[in-house]
Amino acid sequence: MKRTNSSTRSEAYRKWMEEAERLLHVESEDPSKEIRQAIRCLEEAIKVDPKNPEAWIRKGEVLFNLWEVEEPEDPKVNRWMSRERLRCYRQATKVAPRDERVWIEMAHALGHFRRKEALDCLRKALRINPRSSSALLSMAAIYGEANEMDKSIRCLEKVTEFDPKNMYGWLSRASRLADVGRHNEALECFDRAIELEGGDPDIWLDKGKSLIKLGRNEEALKCYDKAIELRKGNYHVWFEKGKALLDIGRPDEAIACFDKVLQLFPHEEWVPIYKARCLAMMNSIEPAISLLDNLVKEQDEMWKRAHIGGSIPNFQAEALLEKGKIMLSLGRIEEAVGNIEAALARMHREPAYFAREMYDAWAVSMHRLMLQALEAGQEDKAREIYVAFRNRYNNLTGWKSRLVKSGILKSLREFKQALSPRERKLLSKFERTMNSRDA
Repeated sequence: MKRTNSSTRSEAYRKWMEEAERLLHVESEDPSKEIRQAIRCLEEAIKVDPKNPEAWIRKGEVLFNLWEVEEPEDPKVNRWMSRERLRCYRQATKVAPRDERVWIEMAHALGHFRRKEALDCLRKALRINPRSSSALLSMAAIYGEANEMDKSIRCLEKVTEFDPKNMYGWLSRASRLADVGRHNEALECFDRAIELEGGDPDIWLDKGKSLIKLGRNEEALKCYDKAIELRKGNYHVWFEKGKALLDIGRPDEAIACFDKVLQLFPHEEWVPIYKARCLAMMNSIEPAISLLDNLVKEQDEMWKRAHIGGSIPNFQAEALLEKGKIMLSLGRIEEAVGNIEAALARMHREPAYFAREMYDAWAVSMHRLMLQALEAGQEDKAREIYVAFRNRYNNLTGWKSRLVKSGILKSLREFKQALSPRERKLLSKFERTMNSRDA
């Protein structure tokens, strides 16, 4: 009788799991309905066999799918989804504490916002299986996000040592080495990834980027052409080749690539920004400015129609920043500051790297304007600019403020090193005077 009951429960459990998977594979314009039904099936499977970790793990995964599809704006809904997902994985760790997968999934759910707890989960997975590629890759990703590159690279070295046929391990190791400027080592890893999966165009694109950093431009362009061959009709590879040509100072060829992007995908908003860079490099300043002004206008109109206050990425802010940089290169400092200030005013939930780039340009343009005023004998104006700079700098707060401030200080050091001795002395003396007043 016990065997019969056990068999019946197993059959019921299997049916609920299969029904959940069927619902998750239904093609639908609005998949949230099927995802929610799948969650209910998984809950029924859990009721049948609460000690089986599979349903708990799968429910956690599907809750994440639901979050991706629905993108709830209500913080309460977001918190509930996060808590429920974590509850599923915690329960899985209780019923199967010796299963490395449950600890890895728990780490994914904790994410980089709770990095210490996530790393603790991955260490537990590695105690169960010290050669777990999944745990090591996840650990490498967390260390990478925290900018602990040496630790990240060591994890990836272990992945490729323990599992030399793991293409993603070689590719991740290559990318991380490229991030820290070790491009020759990165190329060796890219080549190992290509041996395993040479049909992946993204590997060829990333290899091309490292070759450009090493000045091996023709080899790099062959990599981009290989990526285009592998993914004909995909605008992304043409876009990356255009960026590469721009980086090596061939703007006319880059423009041809960007035009190809627009043939394949007419709504790629990055194209006007990069074409403007090309035109500025070719000294076609007015056409470059016109492209950027048109992009700002189009984006303004689009967001007004949509009743939305911003976008990610924020193309209005990007276009204004680019215009500011062009003005800065032309010595039109006040116009540069005006455009960069307008870009700062339009940022909405911007990623940290973009905030840093924008604030770097703003800080340099403000100091150029300050220097310009000092050279013209307009010390009152220089003081106004200094005060405006310090106020904005001191008011930078939030999770990205430390990153942004360190970027500003680095950019200003580089800016001052490029000045003539006379200019550097004039600006340094003025800043010392203002700093002593602040004190």
